[in-house]
Amino acid sequence: GDTIGMEAKSRSIKLQSLNTQEVKHFFAKHGCATKHEIACLLGKQFEELSWKVPPRRKPWHCESYHMCMFDAAAAGTAYLNRVQFLQDAT
Repeated sequence: GDTIGMEAKSRSIKLQSLNTQEVKHFFAKHGCATKHEIACLLGKQFEELSWKVPPRRKPWHCESYHMCMFDAAAAGTAYLNRVQFLQDAT
């Protein structure tokens, strides 16, 4: 089940989410088509992450352990952009 959703509802916390397509669409507008390109852009935007940008992976290699940090940063960045866009529209 949706444990986070149920917990948020039981505490009257408004929960919003983004799907993968929304995150990809946001970064596509900034010229990023791959997770590596997104990680590189985020590494430039956030100095704290720059030293963790993984090298471009070969198709037969596993994804870098550090990529989860960039996935989270990408979702947060796309979400904040959506919130800002909605605020600017009102």
